Amino acid sequence: MKSEDPLPIWQSERREALSFQLCQCQQCGFSSNTDEFELYVSGKFTGFTCPHCDSNELKILK
Repeated sequence: MKSEDPLPIWQSERREALSFQLCQCQQCGFSSNTDEFELYVSGKFTGFTCPHCDSNELKILK
């Protein structure tokens, strides 16, 4: 059985699994639900980024 590497949280494949969990930016410390971090380009979901400092260094809080 092949084990897959875990995807970074900002990759779109993880979006549904992460919706409405608490997330914190590792750069500026902003924390909110993951829906606040969703990034859309031309109306298309492209991943997760901090709305305050544009960092994608995010961490899911347990």
